[in-house]
Amino acid sequence: MLMDIQLVLTRLSSRCQETETVWQSICDELGFSLHSFDIDSAVGQKLIDELGIMTFPALIVNNKVVAVGRPDKEAALKILQSQIEKVSEG
Repeated sequence: MLMDIQLVLTRLSSRCQETETVWQSICDELGFSLHSFDIDSAVGQKLIDELGIMTFPALIVNNKVVAVGRPDKEAALKILQSQIEKVSEG
């Protein structure tokens, strides 16, 4: 199953760094790669512009924002499982 999972965040925020850790843990658990981009990077800016992202951190799956903010591990797991189901169905 192919899922492109990206996280746009600011590395200056400890809250964003904690969020990255949560998402990385869930991706590792489910066998997916997480690609993280700082809001000041070229890729981060491109994603912000293309997707109209205004809240950070933002989780993007297959070029669609699916979550913003800092979920706990259980909520993050549910979000990614929901995305897996959508990809499997479609």
